[in-house]
Amino acid sequence: MRFTELPTEVILLVFERLNPWDLHALTGTCQRLRELAPDESYWKTFCKRDFSCKDQYDISYQQLYFNCVKNYYKADGEWIIGKNPNIAIYRLKKTSPRRVKLNITTERNNATYKHLLSKLKKSKVKRITVDIGPDVFCLRELKVEARALNEFMLILHNSTGNADTREKIIKLCKDIWPKPTRQLSFMALQIMGTEMSFEDCKDIVDDIWEEKIHLTALYIKSCELTELEIMQLTGILSPKKCTLKCD
Repeated sequence: MRFTELPTEVILLVFERLNPWDLHALTGTCQRLRELAPDESYWKTFCKRDFSCKDQYDISYQQLYFNCVKNYYKADGEWIIGKNPNIAIYRLKKTSPRRVKLNITTERNNATYKHLLSKLKKSKVKRITVDIGPDVFCLRELKVEARALNEFMLILHNSTGNADTREKIIKLCKDIWPKPTRQLSFMALQIMGTEMSFEDCKDIVDDIWEEKIHLTALYIKSCELTELEIMQLTGILSPKKCTLKCD
């Protein structure tokens, strides 16, 4: 006997035991299962349970649920938080992640990110990665702090080596970097999509240490450096106990 040939009552009992992802996949396989798919009240319950959504939106609760999943997603135990940090703020009321990655692509939710970071301060998060999109510089002192924090990484995109950009990079580091009350085991800066010369890279390294931002690793992506220049930068960073990686 096929699953679709079972009595309606039995199929509905099976539905009740499925998680939202499996239910969504199953009800999309044939017409009968689509007709038996739970109504909006079912998805409203899951929205409330998993993401603490309380208000009605302009989309269905099923759509809302999967939108929330996109904004708050666990990959190997890591929370990846996108455009809507409110989901993570709600979720922190019930559980605490060990690793968090903030993808900040706009300055629009600045106050919300600040609220989120204040919540993370009391959590058990051990590693925070802040990935800042192109041309996002004015984050108004989003200071990263967490009681159990052990590792921190800041990723910047599409940076050039001119003096104005270097100044913005240093300001971002100063604003976001955890307070130097104790040395973390891993503190890294990654600069991606760069068009920086050797002198630009050297100036950034000098500026970072002048501001007493102690790195354990510096990653420079898509940078046109020769092997000799990479060796020279490595020589500058080695006494500071900082590793360099250029791709």
